Amino acid sequence: MKSTWTAGMSADKAKELKQDFKGCPAMRERLQAILTDKIDTTRKYARSRDRMKDPNWDRMVAHSLGYEAALYEIISLFKDN
Repeated sequence: MKSTWTAGMSADKAKELKQDFKGCPAMRERLQAILTDKIDTTRKYARSRDRMKDPNWDRMVAHSLGYEAALYEIISLFKDN
């Protein structure tokens, strides 16, 4: 669990949150799967041959890369390190 989750919390609240976090692995795994599917969908869409014909393709790819990076950051919050 990343320390981001408990930053600025009292020790009691942090302990409670850690217990809740460890108590819901199925929920975290499902959220990771949903976000990974979103990444895959975005990759396929942005990198399809039809999309490459779009004059704004480069901007769309840049946007999708940023979106992908943000989703990976969120996924990293759900991992139990």
